[in-house]
Amino acid sequence: MSNVYSTLIGSYKQSPILEILENEKPLGEKYFGLKEHFVFGKIKARLILCCIETIKQFSDTDGHLPGAGEDLLLSNEELDLNCVITHHSSFRSRTGGHVEKPYLEIRDQNGNTINFGRKRAQAIVDTEADIRKFALS
Repeated sequence: MSNVYSTLIGSYKQSPILEILENEKPLGEKYFGLKEHFVFGKIKARLILCCIETIKQFSDTDGHLPGAGEDLLLSNEELDLNCVITHHSSFRSRTGGHVEKPYLEIRDQNGNTINFGRKRAQAIVDTEADIRKFALS
């Protein structure tokens, strides 16, 4: 069965948040110490949109592109936003273990950051329209 990704809008401390669901359940990777739910607010949604083409490339190449260790400076005139996206080839889990899986780190000039791997990148690609509507509302 292939995964179907959808979104749910909620709130946290009176601020809107968007949760991406997998087969109508929280998109969770409980192993490696990752958060069980994939949830973010409007600032991080805008970061995602600023880098959406690179996220698509990362997802389509199973995490191989863009090249590991490269910092890409991206601008989005529609969002009036500049961000840096970095591809990392591995990470340390919260439990201290070394995990050989690629992930992307996106950050803006104000220090806002979001990180995710290939599975969450695919979820972002599949729910791009919902993320765009949420970020721009």
